[in-house]
Amino acid sequence: MSKPQIKITSRKQDLKKVEKNIKPIHSNFLLTLNSNQQYHKDERKSNLDTDMEIFEEVINKFLNAIEHYIRLPEGVQYNDDTIKDVSADYVVEVGSIKKQIHTHIMMKFTHFTRIQLHFQKIIEFFKKELRLKNVYFQAKLLKPSASDNIIDYLEKMT
Repeated sequence: MSKPQIKITSRKQDLKKVEKNIKPIHSNFLLTLNSNQQYHKDERKSNLDTDMEIFEEVINKFLNAIEHYIRLPEGVQYNDDTIKDVSADYVVEVGSIKKQIHTHIMMKFTHFTRIQLHFQKIIEFFKKELRLKNVYFQAKLLKPSASDNIIDYLEKMT
């Protein structure tokens, strides 16, 4: 029986470096968007699959243009110096009671500046792209430790 290999990573302080290392900030958001459109039994078979695909396309369009929906401090630009990493996990589902298409999007940002999501712009984007008069939108800022529970929830839905 063999022993497991130990992965060893080492670093050495650069004594010539005069800049102070700045620790990145981790911000996790859980977004919930609901179309508020109910699907009755006769509609479900014909429109539901198509509408779910459209909903997913709109989500991907939103995520690929996320820089337009983030507020940064004045004079700060969205680039590699301010936003180190952005990731997103989402699920599109139909509610069990009201049969409404909705999504839960878990967004993780690693950054060096203050960031906020621009809620009204996000709502307007989804209303326009889905051609709806209104959508339900909720955003929660999560503790980093809570994100694993959310990921588990998103994965159980698929």
